[in-house]
Amino acid sequence: AESNGGQLPLFDKVATLQAQICLLALQCDQTRVATMMFMKGRPGQRFDFLKIPRVEALHTYAHENNSSATGMLESWEGCHTWLMENFTAFVKKLQATPDVDGRKLIDNIAVIKTSDLTTGSHGFRDMPLVIAGRCGGTVRTGRFLDFTKSMRYRLVNLHLAAAKMMDVPLAQFPVEGGPYANTIPLPNLT
Repeated sequence: AESNGGQLPLFDKVATLQAQICLLALQCDQTRVATMMFMKGRPGQRFDFLKIPRVEALHTYAHENNSSATGMLESWEGCHTWLMENFTAFVKKLQATPDVDGRKLIDNIAVIKTSDLTTGSHGFRDMPLVIAGRCGGTVRTGRFLDFTKSMRYRLVNLHLAAAKMMDVPLAQFPVEGGPYANTIPLPNLT
């Protein structure tokens, strides 16, 4: 995509194939950790396969979705609706797929859905996250947790909590500028 201005041809089809490969790797127990990154920060990806008012690079919508430019907000919402629909489809496939122990895959893993920024104005606070799955029974589901009242928590706390739920002895998680120690427990996940 870099050689093409950030535009990955057949993006929607490639995203579907990536999800299928990830599902198969988990189902075959080839891995218990997988990352699906649809695009990097400042994405030049255009969602030209969607029926949206304006087809621009996703990064353009991020900066102009509050403007009065016709169709920008609707197009921004359309792109993110498509991304969430794909996430939902992936989770439903995890719910329908048996794991090696006979349970469903979704019961044995945790899937974390996030973005690299809160808003197009490059905010890093109050980022919406979705966690699907029970991670072998260590995650209590069906809840909304609001950590916005405390600025003590960082996204790295979630990553370290996820590693702990998977019995990975990780005391630090790398962040820009060096490792960050999880000195503040992330409450209420389990």
